[in-house]
Amino acid sequence: MATDQDTGQDDWFASYMQRVTELLGDAGRANIELVEQWGERSLQGGEWTVDTMTADAIEAWEQLTPLAGRGLELWLELVQRAIRSGDRA
Repeated sequence: MATDQDTGQDDWFASYMQRVTELLGDAGRANIELVEQWGERSLQGGEWTVDTMTADAIEAWEQLTPLAGRGLELWLELVQRAIRSGDRA
């Protein structure tokens, strides 16, 4: 028989998985956008200078850093949850 605690854990896990799924979707879209930009430049014979590569690296950093932060927050949440669950065992 499920307890209120089990139901709460199930609700948390469902919410957690939804947030993980959203993060993975956002990361995939960001990576696709970057790959398309770089691929288009290559196919069009665009220049790959130090300046353009530096600008690309900065742009990628700006797009991917918040996603990495969200991933770290989700991972820490999972670790904290596991630690708390271990305290009850």
